[in-house]
Amino acid sequence: MSTPRLPRTPSSLLLAALLLAALAVHAHALSRVWALTVDDAYITLRYARNIVEGHGFVYNPGGPVVEGFSNPLLLLWQVIAYALGFGRTIVATKVLGVLSSMAMLLATAGLAADLLRWTLPQEELRQRVLPVVALGPALLAGSLSIACIAVMGLEGSLFGMLLTIGGWMAMRVLRGEGGLLASIAGGVALGLACWTRPEGIAWALAVPTAVVGIRAIERQPLRPALVLAAGAIGLWLALIALRLAIFGYPQPNTYYAKMAGEAMPRMQSALGYLADWMRDHGGWAWWALGIFGVVLADRSGRREALLLLAAAAGHLAVVVWMGGDWMPGLRFIGPGLAPIAALAAVGTALLLVRVARSWALARAVSVAGVLTVGLAWGAVRLARPGIIWTLSEAQVRTWGWADGHLALAEWLAEWNLMRDEPLTVAIEDIGIVGWVSRVEILDLAGLVDPVWAHLVYEHGIDVPYPADRVLLEIRPEVIVLVSTRRTAAGDHYITWKTNRELLVHPEFAERYRMHVSFAHKDYPQDGYYLTAFLRRDLDEDIPRARVPMPRARGGWDE
Repeated sequence: MSTPRLPRTPSSLLLAALLLAALAVHAHALSRVWALTVDDAYITLRYARNIVEGHGFVYNPGGPVVEGFSNPLLLLWQVIAYALGFGRTIVATKVLGVLSSMAMLLATAGLAADLLRWTLPQEELRQRVLPVVALGPALLAGSLSIACIAVMGLEGSLFGMLLTIGGWMAMRVLRGEGGLLASIAGGVALGLACWTRPEGIAWALAVPTAVVGIRAIERQPLRPALVLAAGAIGLWLALIALRLAIFGYPQPNTYYAKMAGEAMPRMQSALGYLADWMRDHGGWAWWALGIFGVVLADRSGRREALLLLAAAAGHLAVVVWMGGDWMPGLRFIGPGLAPIAALAAVGTALLLVRVARSWALARAVSVAGVLTVGLAWGAVRLARPGIIWTLSEAQVRTWGWADGHLALAEWLAEWNLMRDEPLTVAIEDIGIVGWVSRVEILDLAGLVDPVWAHLVYEHGIDVPYPADRVLLEIRPEVIVLVSTRRTAAGDHYITWKTNRELLVHPEFAERYRMHVSFAHKDYPQDGYYLTAFLRRDLDEDIPRARVPMPRARGGWDE
């Protein structure tokens, strides 16, 4: 894989300086959000601990074997780190995220440089605008959402790095560049993307298939493209075989739980998730510049630019189909942004070239740009009228959740150590509570329950986790309900379906009593409470819960 070396011209030196600046900006952004860890990060970590301790692929030791995680490659990293003594906290996962994010920025720069070389063959003109290549990684570095994805303890940055490298190498194979090494590197990267997120299969199948098809149509040698496809599809098939052998299903249990129910409500929610990025994170500008990168490209490089734009659009379409996500930092959108960022850099460079050569064309392009931006802005406003959902607020709320969840987990852990049998807790937020407390978890979201996830998915029903099973069959010692507000009189305002069904069940008040509520400290006025209800027939010593005091007042009804 031989990437042409840039000559030591003022333009290339300026580009190198800008890339270093982009990495420095990204490092600063990462330091600002380093403390951000989402609750779901601890689900995979608990799996890793159970594997190392000899319990197998289970969430509850002694429970059913179930793939209640969506990121087997990250799990492998955590298992190795935990076995070596480095993975007993979330830090090893964050380090992997930071390294992957930095590598994604560098790969974006390489992709943008190659795209500029292909779309602007004139060496003299290309040297004039070469520093604009740095705009690609700069867009990613300047995005706080990309920084959040890197440190939140999940697989987003690793996934983004693999997609970027895989897409870049695939475009080099399409051009007949890079030799066998590019084919192998691209195939492995796209194949490992399947091991990192379920939607990686869209890239691993679509991109190599397109490369093989285009090279066949153009009567170019197919061996490099076939090696690319064999690597990507082979690794995907290996993952499927492994899943069938261990879990009995080709997709993770989380997929079946998430994709249950009707598609339209799920997709409507995801359109709002996409609109947040388009409006609040400048997505409309990224797309406008990326489209310029295709429209203004020289004919010899337009197919690569168009294929990358299609891959990025396909990624967003898959995110919409899957229903988006609740997490701050655009966890699902972020990994697919590098190709758009690279195209935006190339589009900007080509715009500058056109402006320098023809003012008439520059005016036409400016009008087209205004129309593109205007239409995108109008669509966003129609999709999410009047809703402002800022990233900083989402971050603070997620940090705040750890306050309540951690206090709850530590109380449950202390109680669990006092018992001869493990404490059973029914809860929907199973991450940090399950990791810290080591109690037996009844997951009210069904993510680690293979029976319920597949029942809902296969029958296409959208109903909550069955309250009858929780209250009449399992009868956990503790049920934790999430409410949006709790009054001194004990009134609960609950929007989560499973929690609400439990609260209104005729047996709930008879069998359970409210014991203690935990609220996050930063925004108690939002009313996010975790309230623990204990089974009324319990006859044992229960440790005193230490409830954190709020840092801000307001909406605190006691």
